[in-house]
Amino acid sequence: MSKYLVNTSDLTSIADAIRVKGGTSSPLTYPAGFISAIEDISAGDGNGDLNVFIENRKTITSFTGSISTIGQGAFAYCKSLSTIDFPNCITIGSNAFYYCLAFSIASFPNCETIYYGAFQSCYSLAIANFPNCTSIDSYTFFYCSNLSIISFPKCSIIGEMGFGQCKGLLSASFPSCTAIGSSAFLNCRTLSNIYFPECEIIGNGAFDLCSAISEAIFPNCTEIGNAAFSGCTGLTTASFPNCTVIGNSAFAGCNNLTTIDFSTSCSEIGSSAFADCANLTTVDFPNCLSIKVLAFARCSNLISAHFSNCSIIDNRGFLRCTNLIDISFPNCKIISYSAFERCSSLTTASFPNCIEIGSYAFYDCHNLLSLYLTGSSIVSLNYSNTFFETPISNYTDYTNGVHGSIYVPSSLYDTYITATNWSIYSSRFVSM
Repeated sequence: MSKYLVNTSDLTSIADAIRVKGGTSSPLTYPAGFISAIEDISAGDGNGDLNVFIENRKTITSFTGSISTIGQGAFAYCKSLSTIDFPNCITIGSNAFYYCLAFSIASFPNCETIYYGAFQSCYSLAIANFPNCTSIDSYTFFYCSNLSIISFPKCSIIGEMGFGQCKGLLSASFPSCTAIGSSAFLNCRTLSNIYFPECEIIGNGAFDLCSAISEAIFPNCTEIGNAAFSGCTGLTTASFPNCTVIGNSAFAGCNNLTTIDFSTSCSEIGSSAFADCANLTTVDFPNCLSIKVLAFARCSNLISAHFSNCSIIDNRGFLRCTNLIDISFPNCKIISYSAFERCSSLTTASFPNCIEIGSYAFYDCHNLLSLYLTGSSIVSLNYSNTFFETPISNYTDYTNGVHGSIYVPSSLYDTYITATNWSIYSSRFVSM
């Protein structure tokens, strides 16, 4: 029976029942330390079943205790519990206050650790104050839809979905946090201010759909997970001076993003990382080695792209960047399928170290007049359709009779005009 006990009121009820059954009114005598031990016992059936409770627990309206540990599911489904006070609590167990619908303030001045789902679905919770908490487990405040003010100055780790779907959250300040778990702030639509000066890792979808955030400044972050800021439509500035890896779709759909700073550290940009960032105008990644599929696709206002060490532009890397006019890829070796497809403002492109160009790489770049391939060996052209719908093509005239040109070293001119897939553009070659 002890596994159903959580506080001394439960113990008193059971003691009264024992006295009635035994026909005595004499008080029961407990061994030393028994009461305090009982106070720390978890609720539930010991196997994670949170539906095993003493019935009056569901109507309890307030609870104050000096206990140090609140066990698993201790107050789960106490829908009328409106006031809680645990000044000496150090640990809060899994689902301890799950679906407690009435209380609005959770203040635990000495709590250090909060376990899985402890306050999940506490819909009335508005303020969470944990000045000494160092760790927030997964789903701890998940779906606390009215939670607006939080204070965790010492927290170093936020678990998966820690504050997911907290749609009323206004600000998140975690001066000691080093790691943010996956979807930790998913769909926190009113979250506008974030402060994580020590954060090193941002998990997948950490701030996905947080549409009110305007600035993301992470001076110590080294890794941004997939979709970390995807759909943050209010985001205008992203500063990650020490980031080395930008995950897939990390900033996809951030259509108001205008300023990004990734300094000299970033070496890899994931698939669709900045896709549909319609107001991004300039990108400069001096040490990026590879640009993945659709990384900058449909960045319709992108004008300048400088990648001094990039060696690979993957499929559709700059698809439909219709205002792109200034590109610099001095060390790019491979330009993949549709890499610059429909970049309709592009007039000049130079790739001095290119060794391979994929199909439709410059398809429908209808202002492309000059392509410079000045490397010491011939570039492999995978398909003959690479320049279709451009002034370089033999079949299209976009420039009132002015055709585009491909500039190559004089030593390779004869090789180019007869090479596989290049020969159909033989009249466009110019010897340098």
